[in-house]
Formats: sequence, C-alpha cells, structure tokens
Amino acid sequence: MKCLLFTLATLACTALAQDPSRGCPWSVVRATGESIGGDQHAAYYGLRLVPTPDDRLEVDAAFPHARYFSWTVYNHDGKLVASMNDRQIRPVRGKNPFHPGVPRHKTDIGRYRLTFQFKQAAAEGVNTLHVPGGGGGRQFMVYYRVFDVDGLYRPGPLAASGGVPAPMLRMYDAAGKSHCPDPPAPDEQPRPPAQRQPPALNPPFWWNTGSTTAETSWYSNEGVVYVASYFSSRYGPLCVLRWRPPQTPVEAFEGRPFPLGEEARFWSLDFSGENRIGVADRDVPRLADGSRQLVVGFNGIEKPSFVPANQWVGMKGKEASVLFRIMLAAENYRHNLAKLPAGPVPPEHVAIVPGGVYCTPEQLKENPNIGLRRGDSN
Repeated sequence: MKCLLFTLATLACTALAQDPSRGCPWSVVRATGESIGGDQHAAYYGLRLVPTPDDRLEVDAAFPHARYFSWTVYNHDGKLVASMNDRQIRPVRGKNPFHPGVPRHKTDIGRYRLTFQFKQAAAEGVNTLHVPGGGGGRQFMVYYRVFDVDGLYRPGPLAASGGVPAPMLRMYDAAGKSHCPDPPAPDEQPRPPAQRQPPALNPPFWWNTGSTTAETSWYSNEGVVYVASYFSSRYGPLCVLRWRPPQTPVEAFEGRPFPLGEEARFWSLDFSGENRIGVADRDVPRLADGSRQLVVGFNGIEKPSFVPANQWVGMKGKEASVLFRIMLAAENYRHNLAKLPAGPVPPEHVAIVPGGVYCTPEQLKENPNIGLRRGDSN
C-alpha cells in the first residue's frame, strides 16, 4: 500500500529552462496519486502543446523497470485521440522488457524512440503516433504514465521514472528546427466534465466505464478499464470486499520476466474521501480459495484486531468513492470488461469486481467469509 515518492531533483525538471536541442521540459510532473483520480502506484508526466500541422514531437527514452507504461494524447476536452502501450513499442537498441520471457534484471535493458505527428493525414511508421487536428490553436496533452516501479529501483533518485531518466522530448518544425512549446495560460487548461456520482447502494453498485476509446471518460488510459463504485457508512461501519480479480504477473515487481500467459497485466483499487488509500494486486493476499478480501472501515473506526493489516482500508469519513483499474486484460480473458459497453457490470462478470457486504465488526468476527454473501463465490 505504499506510494512512489518523487525526489526534489525529479520535480525540479519542470522549472528548468532547457536548450531545445537538448530536450524540452515536461509541463506536468505529478507524484503518485497526487491528482484527482490518479493511481497511487503510478507516476504521471505531461506535456501541454499547441502544435501546427507541420510540427512533430520526438521522444528518446529507456524502457523503465516497471509493471506497465503507456503514452497517450488527449485533445482539449480530455478525450483520447492517440495511444501506445509498452508492448506495442519496438526498441532501437536492446530488447523490449515488456515482451514475455525477456530478462529484466539488467540496469540498461533497451531504448526506444517515438514520433508524434500532428497532420490530418500522416504517413504510417514504426513507433509513430498520428495525432490529427494540429493547427488552429488547438491544444493537446501528451501523457506518459509509469505504473508500479520494480522494487529494486525504489527508493532512489530515479524511482518515479522506473530507475531510468525521464524520457527526453524534442519538438521540430517543418524545417527541422528544434523548439520547445510555450505552456498554455492557466485558463486554457482542460477542465473535467461534470460527472454523475455513482450511487451508494447496498450492496454496492459497480459501473463499468467501457473500453478506452475517444468516446469514453475524461483522460482515460490506453488499455485500461475503469470500474467505479461508491460506499457509505449508513449501511454499516464496515464493508467487506471479496472478489476474484484477474491473475496478474506480480513476480515482475521483483524483476522477473513477464510470463507468456496472463489474464491481465496489473490491477489496482483507489479509495477516495476525506483521505486516500491505494492498493494494488501485490498488496492484497490471495486466500486459500483463490479470492481476495479487503475490509473497508468508515468514520476512522479502528482496525479490528482479527483483521490482517494487509486486508484493511481505513477511511476517515462517512463515504468513499472507489475506482478499480484493470490494465491490459488479455484478448482471450473471458472477463475482459474492455469489450463491453459502459454500464452496470453484468452478472456473469460481477465476481471479478470487489463486490461489497456491509456488516459490523461482530458480524465479521462471527463469519470471516461474510464477503461471499454477494452470491458468486466461484
């Protein structure tokens, strides 16, 4: 349940004026979970720009030591317009450690380069992202996300960026001259749209936001499904979550290669209210029956002595919103929610989301498996 921490040296990169030929500074560098809705196991780097159709953005980077990373481009409304995940990237040197079986223990595994083109009709190419709509003063945001940095590379001065320097950015105009984009004025920055708060029901109601296309939620991430719910203490002082999430390669956190078969790459849960708590797949123990369990307490209630520390989520307030992320679910995974339209999680898939049964500490002590009351325990 630990978050990555940015060092002062990492944060300072946003303030340094740089020679464009040596790279442009990031507009946004956020510590894990620092932004609203941000995953507390991730680091976020963003570049705001207003490109012309002839501009191109070049990225030169080392593959990070992490569980997952992605590049995404959003328009002024925060809608996804271009994206690439780690396994889609071809290295220019070394190997891509996010491919199955590739050793990941070496300090320098490989490097890659990406090109972002902003023309309406751009030539296809390896490691090229076509971002239509450049020009006319339209703003875009390029985001680089790094999730769950390997344990060997944190803490440390490069922990946030996965044990390697943050990617180098260079902008070029039609004549090939390098320049850095001017940051937009504060009132030009995108604002989140008004969103309906999921209802706090008993049992909790889980809403699948759907696939990660341009038509879905604000600032969605490539290859990631977001499932949301809302909890309230008016139904009980505790809410017991019991579910069977997709199997993920948690061994990669220790530097081991990614396996050939996996149901999904990574999953995490973020609880937000008066305080914020984030947990990920490797934080929550797998029980003897293959399920996972978390006990959410409200109003600052003390953890019952019989509840293991790695199964406890203590919220200070009366209510909490919850976001369940599933990253890169396998195409053949039968519970791949990315293939479903936005809406309530269907009954045939509900066992993979964290459910929820409200109770008292006494009821939980009497029945440690009370979370299985949700119906589907298989």
